[in-house]
Amino acid sequence: MKATLFTIIVLLSVLGLSGCGSDPGFDKHAASPSGLVRVIHAVPDAPLLVAEFGKQSLGQINYGESGAITRVIPDLSRETTISFVEQNKLTALTTVDVMVPQNQLITLIIAGTMAEPQIIQINEHADDSAESETNAGFSFVHAAAKGPEEIQLTLTDDLADSDTVVNVSKYTSSPYVSVVTRKTLIIIFAFSEAVTGFADDDIVVSSGTLSNISPGEIGTSYTATFTPNDEYDGNISISVANDAYTDSDGNPGLGDTITIQASTATPRMAITSTPADFAAGETATITFTFSETTLGFTDSDITVSGGTLDAINSSDEGLTYTAIFTPAPEHDGNFGIAVANDAYTDSDDNYGTGDVWAIQATTDTPTLAIVTNTDNPYSLSAMNTSGMSTIWQSGTFQATAATRSLIVVLDHHGPDPGKTRALLVNGSGAYTFPEENLQAALRLVNLIPDQTAVDIYSNDELISEDLLFTDQVPYMPLNSGNYLIKVTTANDPENILLEELTFVYSGEYHSLYVTGLADAISPLLVIDNNRTITNLAQLNIIQNAPSSALLDLYLVKQGESIADVNPNGNDINPLTIAGFTVEADSYDVVVTGPSDKTILAGPETVQMDAGHLYRILIRDPQGGGSPPVIVITEEGTQ
Repeated sequence: MKATLFTIIVLLSVLGLSGCGSDPGFDKHAASPSGLVRVIHAVPDAPLLVAEFGKQSLGQINYGESGAITRVIPDLSRETTISFVEQNKLTALTTVDVMVPQNQLITLIIAGTMAEPQIIQINEHADDSAESETNAGFSFVHAAAKGPEEIQLTLTDDLADSDTVVNVSKYTSSPYVSVVTRKTLIIIFAFSEAVTGFADDDIVVSSGTLSNISPGEIGTSYTATFTPNDEYDGNISISVANDAYTDSDGNPGLGDTITIQASTATPRMAITSTPADFAAGETATITFTFSETTLGFTDSDITVSGGTLDAINSSDEGLTYTAIFTPAPEHDGNFGIAVANDAYTDSDDNYGTGDVWAIQATTDTPTLAIVTNTDNPYSLSAMNTSGMSTIWQSGTFQATAATRSLIVVLDHHGPDPGKTRALLVNGSGAYTFPEENLQAALRLVNLIPDQTAVDIYSNDELISEDLLFTDQVPYMPLNSGNYLIKVTTANDPENILLEELTFVYSGEYHSLYVTGLADAISPLLVIDNNRTITNLAQLNIIQNAPSSALLDLYLVKQGESIADVNPNGNDINPLTIAGFTVEADSYDVVVTGPSDKTILAGPETVQMDAGHLYRILIRDPQGGGSPPVIVITEEGTQ
């Protein structure tokens, strides 16, 4: 059958909420108060960074990543130190005094360069906008050291065709802006070719409804809006049966089914009093019980009438809070407690709603309308305000209700001349945008030792002719997507040595090595790490010697022997890659058998300078067989 149906959800994630938890009861041993800190690494020429809040570790963070959210002592100023490893010891890059309010989250974005580091500090729970069931919040951060002095970010609602425009100067962040979300999923039915006979009644849906089903261009796709049933927990399925449609030649098509985990049931909170009734001079223990762990819930979020409430405490990290209520003497009327909307979040930064409860009334169960992953397609573009040229586009992504996120623009090290990229940072970590529009690049390397020359095709287009052994095609700019790479004997297109479908990722450099003997050609696709580091040399190791089994690789400083050191890479399989950094120095590169000090290749001497990129390629010799050959090249600097 020629036709194949693919079902694609054009979103970063699907609907999902934690179910209601059980009431753990009262625990008199209160947890210590705390604040929250996390660190984002955005220094383009820095190695892995180590962060410490006073003497407390905040973890190790790689470039373009977010550290974990860490609980720290609140309301006291602490010197936060950002360090890196230099000659086996920590060296401070920069320090800043940070005071974290109780139950608040402070995000520190380390930006700038190694020579001039910058710190962008953001209080993510500042009340700049109110998120709810139908709203999400974004703050935009300009952390791109090589970027323009000011960028303009345009957030487009792809359904309503409306824009939110924010200008941000270098090393600053914008206030939170609130955007509308919807409790729907956009479903795309994408066909491999034009089809006929596909109708609404061919789609079977469970636990929800599809609406606005409409065809795309020339019958190759259909879109629909999916709305889950209210108060539902479980799986949702959307399916199309086999033979529900045909292509233009009358060939019946294959069906498909997707399953989505969804929860639209409302989580709940209960405020209870022990005892439920009391007389003058008596006190009561008030318990705030949440259906999931909360953050940011403080004494100031509670309004009390008819008495006083002492400090709240939690013994289970925010699932329940307790406090002692003392009624006012000679009070005539209700004793009440009010909790404002947006007074707290869950662990995913979803903001909840508050409630008012009367202590003399029967225990009630007010709702907490914390709704995650309600879906609205958005797209984002960044422009240089000087000349208004576009430097980055996100593609379609989802805005999730009742959440706040950071969008951090930082330096990018791929082939796109704009050299910027953006991260979406929320309570779960830092993520790139899977549909972003950044130029990619691919180079091809011929490592087939028993072929005089080969021709290489991409999607049946000849891109390299008479490519000799060890020669390579320079990086070619490409759009992201699938490419059918075909390698043939030179000037003989019918003698196909390799046919491989290769996916090229947005914004990345790629090297595709074709290797092996003519009767067993294998591909090795490498995403090249071209980010240079100021104080270290960056290495990419490629084991591309299929005639050899496992190998060990040594980098030996001048005057040392492999007998006295451990391998930098051990038991390296053929067609594998590795990357690491080393101190600037002169090295002998040596290859041995696995756990064997017998030298098979080398030593090859190379001076490795800080801030430079090097490739160490292990390959078969001309004609194939052993021993392997070491080829070292300097890839240049950025």
